[in-house]
Amino acid sequence: MKKNTLLLVCLLAGVAIFLLTYGFPILVPTNVNWLMTVRQDWGTHYLGWFFYRNEPWHFPLGGVSGYYYPLGTNVGFTDSIPLMAIFFKIFSPILPADFQYFGIWFLLYRQAIAALPPPAGLYFPFSHFCRRQPGTCL
Repeated sequence: MKKNTLLLVCLLAGVAIFLLTYGFPILVPTNVNWLMTVRQDWGTHYLGWFFYRNEPWHFPLGGVSGYYYPLGTNVGFTDSIPLMAIFFKIFSPILPADFQYFGIWFLLYRQAIAALPPPAGLYFPFSHFCRRQPGTCL
């Protein structure tokens, strides 16, 4: 099996596992309902993003003065994925009011894990299986 084909199989398996585990609705950027359930801690992360996106730009970049007022905090301390928060804050004026990027982030890092080299990702089990069972893989 060619290495590129094996990587593609791993990425497709990662998407399939993601969709079976979480479902498609969390990928919809305007769906914040799944974040606000009382069983999860994601509501806190979303609130950190919500306060940060409505904060004016200032130094430090991740500073949020309105959250945990009057002391303020940093977007990193709210577990709001600071790299994604800073990136999407640039586009905040054109984004919908109920915008979330956490579902996209889940898919991206699950895909990164699926493509990791052995022994961490899906690449290892698939490559090992294909070596032991020739003709069973693409």
